[in-house]
Amino acid sequence: MADIGWITGHSYIVYGPLALAAFSVVYEGLPTYPDAGRPWRIAQELDVNIFHTSPTAIRALRRAGPDEPPKYHHHFKHMTTVGEPIEPAVWRWYYDVVGKGRAVIVDTWWQTENGGFLCSTVPAVHPMKPGSAGPGVPGIHPIIYDEEGKEIPPRSGRADVSTHGQRGSCDRRSDHRLDSTWAVEFPGIAGMSPRSDGRCAATPPGPRGCW
Repeated sequence: MADIGWITGHSYIVYGPLALAAFSVVYEGLPTYPDAGRPWRIAQELDVNIFHTSPTAIRALRRAGPDEPPKYHHHFKHMTTVGEPIEPAVWRWYYDVVGKGRAVIVDTWWQTENGGFLCSTVPAVHPMKPGSAGPGVPGIHPIIYDEEGKEIPPRSGRADVSTHGQRGSCDRRSDHRLDSTWAVEFPGIAGMSPRSDGRCAATPPGPRGCW
């Protein structure tokens, strides 16, 4: 459930389903109109089994109708939360009430500039942790630096950084303002929020860069 004009909207509503020969449900209007049960009613009527949305939408649905999901006979096997951090309490409502304690939740972290996920839990491979996007995906290696740009063990630091993968969509060849704006502190790396457990950001991202 996302605005089709948002990057994750067209990625998950248009490109992803087309690439996988899957069906995607598109509807017009607000998810809470005429009532907060609209998403779960649609899921029940159309037998939707994958639910994708953002923490902002989850918070809005929880606020507008915290007891609505159990009224419907929908059955999700997979749910995602992307776009910004999700509080552990909201994550638990999403898992327990919306997913009925059975759907796996995939919380991804990435930047528009990267063009793909940087951190994410992988179902049946990584344990889910409320409020955490999980470890780096294959090819991405999160690193934490101190104020001087030195790598430190997993704990709170200046920037939680990756990567050894060439996953960027910004062209620095023709516009060096990107260097002076985003990569001035630690050249060649993209900034993320620090985490004490070695996982990727669960708080808003810090300095950002393309590579």
